[in-house]
Amino acid sequence: MFAPSEILGPKPIWFSEPARVSAPGPIPAPEPTAPRPPRRTSGFLAFLLFALGLAAGAWFFQRTSGPEVDRATGFSAGSVRTAVASRGALPDSIRLAGAVTAQQYAAIRAPQLSSSRRVPGGGGAGGGGLTLVKMVEPGSTVLAGAEVAEFDRQSMQLSIDSQQATVVQAGAMIQSQRARQMIEMETKRQEFVSAKAEFEKASLDLRTAEVRSQIEAEVLKNARDEAEATYLQLEKEVALLEEAHRAGLRTFEIDRDQEMIDLKRAEQNAEKMLVRTPIGGVAVVQTSFRGGSFAQAAEGDEIRPGTYFLQIVDPSSMVLEAQINQADSQRVRVGMKAIVRLDAYPDLSWKGRVASVAAMTGGSGDGRSRSGAGDFVRNITVTVEILENDARIIPDLSASADVITVEHSDMLLAPREALQRGEDASWFVQVREGAERFVRKAVELGPMNDTHVAITAGLNAGDELALEPVKVQ
Repeated sequence: MFAPSEILGPKPIWFSEPARVSAPGPIPAPEPTAPRPPRRTSGFLAFLLFALGLAAGAWFFQRTSGPEVDRATGFSAGSVRTAVASRGALPDSIRLAGAVTAQQYAAIRAPQLSSSRRVPGGGGAGGGGLTLVKMVEPGSTVLAGAEVAEFDRQSMQLSIDSQQATVVQAGAMIQSQRARQMIEMETKRQEFVSAKAEFEKASLDLRTAEVRSQIEAEVLKNARDEAEATYLQLEKEVALLEEAHRAGLRTFEIDRDQEMIDLKRAEQNAEKMLVRTPIGGVAVVQTSFRGGSFAQAAEGDEIRPGTYFLQIVDPSSMVLEAQINQADSQRVRVGMKAIVRLDAYPDLSWKGRVASVAAMTGGSGDGRSRSGAGDFVRNITVTVEILENDARIIPDLSASADVITVEHSDMLLAPREALQRGEDASWFVQVREGAERFVRKAVELGPMNDTHVAITAGLNAGDELALEPVKVQ
């Protein structure tokens, strides 16, 4: 057994003995304190040394087995951008920019209504705008003769009903006038018959003048002359009255015919307000200036007569209307091949052909673009026909076309990025040799375009070329 003093250890300086009690007795031994856990520093140090060793090994492996790094440029042979020389056609092209339009299309305008005696001027009721009540969905396909738009025809239908009643009334007035003329003519003819009978009677009485006195004979003669004058006068009046009746009746007939013309115009106007397309194609809503701003037509809008609000395009006749300056226009000819690209689909391309080159300058604005201080270059319109049909090709899309002016076949091609020029102004490329380095080779150049060049000597098909300068070892 150990003594309590041996267990507790030496007493500190500040420790003082407690006061002893008078009653003797055993002193209880205090409980030993728990030992403090040892510090775990050895595991952390081992992990740190392992990580440092792994990093050092990776660095050493990269230095010994990796590609050689060019100290001048900072590139390694494995990180340099490269391209492979290959044989193929080298097209020389010129790029045109413009917008897609339809070569065959139907321009749908708000109808210009015919005027009448009651409604002067074209347009709707009172010569105002027309209310669009129905229109085909934009982008939908329609057939030839299909209804693409309808304007409010209620007021025009009321006008037709009113005009039909007016025509019937004009016909009734003609019948009434004919009846009045018939009565008047019959009265005048009766007068004429009576005058003729008086003239014939007076002529017979004048035959008895030989057996009568001179005074009586003179009276009979005057009576015969008066009856003859009355008879001849009534004969002329009958002829004049017939002519007057024909003129008066024609006036009523002209009024009726005018009312019938107005009725036909109203019916034609009602038919015009139901718009049909003359060709089949895709419906494209046009933008117009209305109410102080540009907007597309929609159902319920009031559109002025003659406004161009809808277009039906034939998707098989899409063309690219582009501009080219006069300096480059001599390089473009009708029939040249072209590659058409849309800005909306940059990864796609379509075959094209130059359809026409304008004979005169023109295009947007005054056909001129600024090309230096006080210098102007005029533009010429070039039409490129798109030979492939695609539903994604719609009007008003911005597009470009690479017109192939010259095409060299079976040439050894290399990117122009791979060309480098030496101090003696000679051209060379850097060709990969093995997996770790590049060698310099002098080359002779042939024709080139904006992206590639034809190599006539110094290079073989399949050589891997550096597209950026690399220090040659």
